[in-house]
This record gives sequence, C-alpha cells and structure tokens, in this order.
Amino acid sequence: MTTAPTAPSTTDPRSRGLPPGHPLSDRFRWLKVLALAALLGAGGWHLSWRMDRDVVDVGEMLAAPEAHAGHPVYLGNFKVVSIEADQAELWSPWAVTRAHPVPPDLQVGDAISLRGTFGLDQRIAAAEWKVHEGLLVKKLIGISALGLVLLLVLWELLALRRARA
Repeated sequence: MTTAPTAPSTTDPRSRGLPPGHPLSDRFRWLKVLALAALLGAGGWHLSWRMDRDVVDVGEMLAAPEAHAGHPVYLGNFKVVSIEADQAELWSPWAVTRAHPVPPDLQVGDAISLRGTFGLDQRIAAAEWKVHEGLLVKKLIGISALGLVLLLVLWELLALRRARA
C-alpha cells in the first residue's frame, strides 16, 4: 500500500505550532539576537555617557572643597536623613552631604535627586529638588522586567535544547 505524498509543513515543528512570522518563532533567530544585543549595547553606551557627563563624585568634592567650589552638581537617588532649619542632610552609600535651601514639602525619608552648585562651606546650593514619588512601585516594575527577561532567556534555552533532541 502506498501513501500519497504530503505537502511540506509551513510551520517549524520545534515552534509548537507558531507560524513562521510570529515574533517567538525560530525564523530569523540570529537577526533577533543581534538586534537585541545592539539595543542592549546602545542602552549601555547611553548610560555610561550620561554618567560620565552628569554624575559627580561628591566624596572628592568634600575632600577638596576649594578646588570644587562653584562646580555644578547633580545628585541622584539620595535619601533625606535629617532636616535642620534651612539645610537637609542627604545620605547615599557613597557620601553624606548637606544641601540648602530646603523646599517646604520635603520630609525625612524622601528619596531625592537634586541639581545645584557646590560651595566652599561644603554644602550644595540646590537649584532644583526632585522627590522620587512611588519609588516602591518603580522598584517592583524593574524587578518584574528583570524577571521577564530571565524568563524569556530560559524559554530560548529550553527551545534550543528541544531543537537538539
């Protein structure tokens, strides 16, 4: 008994029924990996460029205030540990510093960023304060995004393993 020839399949058997144009299919896998690597590299380059341009080593400024007086300062993600009269004491794992004048709505425990200039009195004359609202939500979104990326990498590794079997 002879069987009639069947038409070739239009889907990859390893893709579990996903059509070839589906974003999670195996079609153009290396192009997708290269595009993601380029995106990751561009993001890293942009972040390093911003850090070289914006982030100031406050510890170095505090060690030599005469050399850094009048320099612009950008502090990101500092925590307010105390407020006294017209100044706030700010903490980060790298440095403890003081800034003034304090906005009226600032509270102890706030996570802030600020822009200003460094003074001879080792305080930062703040021009702009930014309180990070919803910091817990932002952290949860970041952790969720990291989990999603790890899940997708695991998915791809399992797909590669099934393809070899």
